[in-house]
Amino acid sequence: TPKPSSAASDVYKRQSIMDVEVTVSMMKFYMEAIQQGEVTLYRGFTYTFDQSASSNSPHPLRLSTTSDGAHGGGSEFTNGVTYSGSPGSNGILTFTVPMDAPDTLYYYCANHASMGGTIQIVSLGSVA
Repeated sequence: TPKPSSAASDVYKRQSIMDVEVTVSMMKFYMEAIQQGEVTLYRGFTYTFDQSASSNSPHPLRLSTTSDGAHGGGSEFTNGVTYSGSPGSNGILTFTVPMDAPDTLYYYCANHASMGGTIQIVSLGSVA
């Protein structure tokens, strides 16, 4: 289960509201122990994807508007994305979801095809 950040009440300062544990097994990303799990994120909020598990070592996590990213003919989505450390030791992908982010993004491995999954981007509140 994703762990709420200790700074969840201080969202306006862009501190992470959810930390997602990322691992790799049999050449597939696991999000919170779910193989290629679908992730739902909210526009305007910040999330961290923790790649510190050793299984991430040759598998840098990336985002794209195209399924399987660069392997699927697309390119890396970088708006609001920062990286620190190295996958497999202290790697962290931090993503502040832009207000104009597309409704669907995809996570993928920069080095290997067919490892990733889908990210649904939603907004808080609505008017009908």
